Amino acid sequence: MGKYLIKRILWLIPVILGVAILIFTIMYFVPGDPAAIILGTSATQQDIEALRESMGLNEPYIVQLGSFLKQTFLEFDLGTSYANGVSVSKSLMERLPQTAIIAVISCLMQIIIGIPLGVTAAVHHNKWQDRVSVVAAMIGISIPNFWLAYMLILLFSYNLGWLPAFGTDSWMSYIMPCFCAALAGMANEVRYTRTYMLEQIRSDYVVTARAKGLPERTIRYGHALPNTLIPLITGIGGSLGAALGGTVIIENVFSIPGIGQYMVNAIGNRDYPVVRGGVVILSILFSIIMLLVDIAYSFIDPRIKSQYIKSSSKKNKEVG
Repeated sequence: MGKYLIKRILWLIPVILGVAILIFTIMYFVPGDPAAIILGTSATQQDIEALRESMGLNEPYIVQLGSFLKQTFLEFDLGTSYANGVSVSKSLMERLPQTAIIAVISCLMQIIIGIPLGVTAAVHHNKWQDRVSVVAAMIGISIPNFWLAYMLILLFSYNLGWLPAFGTDSWMSYIMPCFCAALAGMANEVRYTRTYMLEQIRSDYVVTARAKGLPERTIRYGHALPNTLIPLITGIGGSLGAALGGTVIIENVFSIPGIGQYMVNAIGNRDYPVVRGGVVILSILFSIIMLLVDIAYSFIDPRIKSQYIKSSSKKNKEVG
């Protein structure tokens, strides 16, 4: 098992490196001149060229890429913002808690609400509970989160005055953003849980358990549901990773000072270090989350852990 974990950790290196190269390439070829944006319309061409030279923007692509990779992965420095001259690493760390709060709470909402609804739909297959859950899931998937955010602001902030529309002044400020970020994920959890639960309920071991006279509740939640959790964990891990990146729109609608809002403003200002640094940080967090998902497999299903133990022992015997 230890060798498997080391192998998975080593695989993170080319993945994160590939993401870094990709985002650098995209930002390199994107239209717009950061120097011209920083100096404004009143700057002369000589001033723009001088600033480009000092920022290293006149260097060839491969030279700039090498400097970026060296600075990021060897010096552990994400650079300095073109707009305000502040360290990108410092700014991202200050904004990460806001993004993490929304991502974690939305993921918990998906688990707490989505999985029970999916189980209920599967247990009451083709009944009204099932139909209501399926319809609600389809509606949740179809609604764009930015449209839902504006509708919630109009209803609960301007019309009813129950919740704050912008900022993070209190815990109530996170209710609408977290719900908007979680809705599509909850709908997917309902669909996936229903599908996987139906497969388990119709399995041979469930038929055998019923023949032995086990209570239906024990069969559903003691046998069928644990086997359903294995594929669901992959979806939950992916949802958490997607929530970290998917808060970009939510943070801008609700004016939450997180990584998403920071990166959107940077894109408009052609602030390359901020965009590149933000994408690299998010890719690292997403990779760590998926690594934890793989580790969780062995605790939920002992067969997976024994598989790696057997393969390791087999290799040792062949070597011996």
